[in-house]
Amino acid sequence: MNRRKFIQGAGVLSILMAGGTVWRAIDQGVFSSSQGPAYQEWANWETQHSSGLIGLVHSAILAASPHNTQPWLFQVSELSINLYVDTQRNIGAIDPLLREMHIGVGCALENLLLAAKANGYSYQLDYFPDPSSLTHVASIQLKNNPAIISDLYKAIPHRHTNRGPHDITNPISTNVQNTLSMLGGEFSQVKLVWLDEKADRDHFFNLNTQATEAIIDDEDQSKASFHWVRKNWQELQTKKDGISLDTTGISSAMRAIAKMLPPISRESGDQYFLDAMRKLRETTDKVGIIVAKNNHDNTQRVEGGRYWQRMHLWGTTKGLAMQPVNQIPERIDHDYRSGQNSLFAEKLQALINQSQWQVLMPFRIGHPQQQALPSPRRFVNETII
Repeated sequence: MNRRKFIQGAGVLSILMAGGTVWRAIDQGVFSSSQGPAYQEWANWETQHSSGLIGLVHSAILAASPHNTQPWLFQVSELSINLYVDTQRNIGAIDPLLREMHIGVGCALENLLLAAKANGYSYQLDYFPDPSSLTHVASIQLKNNPAIISDLYKAIPHRHTNRGPHDITNPISTNVQNTLSMLGGEFSQVKLVWLDEKADRDHFFNLNTQATEAIIDDEDQSKASFHWVRKNWQELQTKKDGISLDTTGISSAMRAIAKMLPPISRESGDQYFLDAMRKLRETTDKVGIIVAKNNHDNTQRVEGGRYWQRMHLWGTTKGLAMQPVNQIPERIDHDYRSGQNSLFAEKLQALINQSQWQVLMPFRIGHPQQQALPSPRRFVNETII
């Protein structure tokens, strides 16, 4: 082959390779973040949030949930909505006591109640109204009332969990912490504790890394967590739930590269997860912990979820990044279900140093270094029974 033919052949090969790369980029959603059916309900909120009681459900489904499992179902009648947990949509061994599942349903409930006020309804709320049903979380009876449109309500379509690094040179103020603490004033059984001392935060992150290591070393917990990781663009668009590359907190360039690679294995996913948890100490501004009088009580869990959603919406109005950090409670729940004494429970309880309160959900908060993208959402009609 002479030099000219070689160059011509190489040029054709380059074009074919480039074409193949572009095709895979399109197929894996490199150019389509936050687009497609899995993201339709975020875009539809502006037109559907005020469409009667179904509009209230539309606001509810945009709430936070553990591993983006969206474990909620709604029964809608003329002037009432019943909220249920969908126990098929739990995280298995990661959440053996269903603590996180009830927190997630509480998040949806908070959105729904904010939407009710904004759409001209007052409401009567009853938790677990049917003693014979463990899945019937709340009954909401509605009456026509003047609309109260709050900033929290308007933040609903803009709230997204941000797993990226914080700008630790620009710490949140004490006033912000105090405001977040006061947002839960109506919840007598749950409140907020801050880890203000650096030594306490360091101890927390050491425990969190140890808990993460225990989770990935536990095959049942590792499998249960990985089950909700969406391995490719097609799976994400079909299932419209779970954790995607777009919401892991990595940069846009790294996301594009990762999407071009073969689907991640559970072992690789576990290692990435552990590496991310190890980095939290250096990339986190503040750590707070939602605590409850009894963290095994489902009503208190639901109210803890309402509190978290309310804080997250308020943080959204201020441009703050917020993310649950649940690995320590997940190991505590695992140990409790296994009948073991949990060293994590003892150490975390000592860290909050409040004997009358129990840990419900830790979280991190700060000024973001990058924008958070929306997570997939099931269609409204998929959540109505």
